[in-house]
Amino acid sequence: MSELLEQIGPIDMDAIQSPQPVDSELRESVYLADSTLSDGESPVAVLFSQWSDYCERAKQQGRTEVLADHIKGLAITVDNPGVSPQADPMSSEIKQALKEGDLSKVSILQWDAVGRALDQKGYDFGDVKRLVGYSLGSHLAASAAKHAPGEVSLSQLDLFETPVIDKTSRPAKAMATLAMRFLAHGGDKLAETIAANPDWAARCRDEDPLLLPKMVLQRPAGLWYYPRAIAHPENDIASDLMSASRRSLREAVVTVSATNADKVSPIRDNERLIQRLGVAGMSVMGFEIMDAVHASQDNMAWWKGVLEEVDVRVKNQ
Repeated sequence: MSELLEQIGPIDMDAIQSPQPVDSELRESVYLADSTLSDGESPVAVLFSQWSDYCERAKQQGRTEVLADHIKGLAITVDNPGVSPQADPMSSEIKQALKEGDLSKVSILQWDAVGRALDQKGYDFGDVKRLVGYSLGSHLAASAAKHAPGEVSLSQLDLFETPVIDKTSRPAKAMATLAMRFLAHGGDKLAETIAANPDWAARCRDEDPLLLPKMVLQRPAGLWYYPRAIAHPENDIASDLMSASRRSLREAVVTVSATNADKVSPIRDNERLIQRLGVAGMSVMGFEIMDAVHASQDNMAWWKGVLEEVDVRVKNQ
């Protein structure tokens, strides 16, 4: 049991209510979901994709729609450049930056894409109040906070299942460790997790089982360079967040969550991250989600339940 992370759950997925309908659309490198209950003045949340996700994938669309319903506003998912088989391959400039552990160029491209979507929906950067990252997306959310446009003033940043927090080993060893942990990221629950998606997220059960092997062939750079970047010693999520605390995160609470049965994002690494942020004077809350693994996010009821549980605690702090 962690002394720094408050326990959540286990999530009772049978008790999760289905989300209300949302209006959704795919626009190039972003997927937008807007709650039908939005009053037009609701805050905007941006969701950053994990390693192999992109906007055309049903699971990423489902997560975005759940987030939109949860905040009763606009949720935007933005692609990681070079990952989607439907988009351009990764540019040489992005490859070089990622080889050096530098996510700033990716963040700039992602904010550009988000800015175009906001403009088309009648919003601006000042309306973005929340960033959410899961797995690799946690590093991208932190980098986005650091490199956010000046108008952005966040109220909350959520990091779920952040990998490669510990940078004490050499990059090659860190990469090997990440790969080995990822191979077991679903434990013995992966198939069960996906199959248990509720009826309102049934399309998430029907994805092509050969999608990932096809991605390896079509977008090898997109799948290789991002893990390489976050394993690089120059990439430090805590430093990114502390830098952002003087800008976009001045008024924000940062939540750090990890599942108790996970191998990709060990509890002890999350504890160290919380300690560093707390010592730096940041507002940070930590959560240990019980009876769950890294792949639990692939069940939309679990994802909805975790968002609800985290936000109840943030509001009651």
